[in-house]
Amino acid sequence: FWAELMDRNLVCYNTQNLCDYYFASESENGLDGQLVHFINDSKEAIILDAEGLIELYGEEKKGNMLDDIVCCNELENDKYEKLVKAFDMFYTGFDLEGIAEDKMQILIRNEMISMNNENFTFLKEKYPTCLAEFVQWNLKTYLELIEEGQLEDEADLQYLWKLYPTGETEIKEKIEKLVEEHIQYLITEKIMVPFPLLIHILQKDELDGDDRKLVLANHLKNLTH
Repeated sequence: FWAELMDRNLVCYNTQNLCDYYFASESENGLDGQLVHFINDSKEAIILDAEGLIELYGEEKKGNMLDDIVCCNELENDKYEKLVKAFDMFYTGFDLEGIAEDKMQILIRNEMISMNNENFTFLKEKYPTCLAEFVQWNLKTYLELIEEGQLEDEADLQYLWKLYPTGETEIKEKIEKLVEEHIQYLITEKIMVPFPLLIHILQKDELDGDDRKLVLANHLKNLTH
């Protein structure tokens, strides 16, 4: 019945109809191919009333529906973004797997995944290619986690070095402090940092002469190009 109405474009694109189909669907999660096609093919603007959704189906079902949409890689990106934003929710604990990179970027860009130790660790394991962007969009909170000792893996600091040139003064000062505290790690692992941060390191009077030479040696290849 629903499929036939959708195929004939006889269903208005609104919260009531989207949700009625979703919750009445006999497919496993409600967001089946028919509904995805209906959403992608609609020329109308996305209409999804989050408060109305709660009134009709309750908070729990609203959350379940969001999970299904978040995990739906078949939705077109513009429709996907408008739908997830309409829910006006974010994940303090994110554990959804199998999401395409372009969809993860949308979630990160709209700050739908909180920056905390658990979410950072999960993204590091399941979505490593999205981690740098996750840090970039949540830089201040990321720095706070490091300062509080919640993120202790020195390898995770690599995302900070790359953001140094474009950071605000306060952010730069915090990154400078961290690079000074972890200078031996940078030397041992032969990690290269952006040129402005390199200059800051080399100009520090506290830096041992031998360490200064090692830091410079690690960057010679880049400096000669």
